[in-house]
Amino acid sequence: MIKSKKELDSGYIYWVCLWNVFNQHLVATATGTKILHTAPSRIEGFRFWLPSFFEQRAIAQLLNALQGKIELNRQTNETLEALARAIFKDWFVDFGPTRAKVEGQESYLATELWELFPDALDEKINR
Repeated sequence: MIKSKKELDSGYIYWVCLWNVFNQHLVATATGTKILHTAPSRIEGFRFWLPSFFEQRAIAQLLNALQGKIELNRQTNETLEALARAIFKDWFVDFGPTRAKVEGQESYLATELWELFPDALDEKINR
């Protein structure tokens, strides 16, 4: 039983509210068939482990850090995917390196990669 708000870290309570066990409790105790309804008493009826205030804060900070890392990884993946699409389009749709060679432009790739591309576009299809 919580005696005082001073015993609670709001970050910890935030994560408890996101916990699937809490959400399953709300669904299981809800009323209504098409639109589920809950009540403060059902929310208050949920029982969970409440460590000391300092442990709550440490748990919340750890989960926040993990959430930040997950978001950073998601953004990194989006950036890498966009880069891969751009490279694929340049190399295999627009034939960018080959066209650049044909037009006498300077290399915009590492030498090892630049040398892999042909020096001319062949419009003929060999059958």
